Amino acid sequence: MRRDASMADIKRYVDGLGVGRLNRWFMMSTFRHMLIKRAYPLEEFRHMAVEAGWTELKINPSPIGFEAWTTR
Repeated sequence: MRRDASMADIKRYVDGLGVGRLNRWFMMSTFRHMLIKRAYPLEEFRHMAVEAGWTELKINPSPIGFEAWTTR
């Protein structure tokens, strides 16, 4: 999850899951009020990895998240 993910991107993601109205509401509420607040922005994650001494960092961003591979 990325803190800088837009609500429009999250809405597109949830809409693409094909869930019912109640589940959609619950998921949007969870993203908005819990997950985004606890996520890292992509650049902050990159900075933390460099400070931690990771020598190789590969990040593949997606609209609402990212995958990161590191090597020490």
